[in-house]
Amino acid sequence: MIQISESAQHHFRRLIEQEGIPGLGVRLSAVHAGTPRADVRLEFADTGDLAGDEWAIDCDGFTLWLEAASVGFLDGATID
Repeated sequence: MIQISESAQHHFRRLIEQEGIPGLGVRLSAVHAGTPRADVRLEFADTGDLAGDEWAIDCDGFTLWLEAASVGFLDGATID
């Protein structure tokens, strides 16, 4: 599973609070996974933006949704 440091959670929570949208969280996905162009995408998301198969990670004050197709590529990652 993904680890999210306290400082990263604080940072995301502050950004989400600035948006002022109730229920807003962060969605994480791998982009071009398994290729030399591999990268990750972090974006604001609410439940209406989700595909329905994301993994929910409860953080302090928000939810981080991990795209299901990205789980294998991001397992063991740390966000700091």
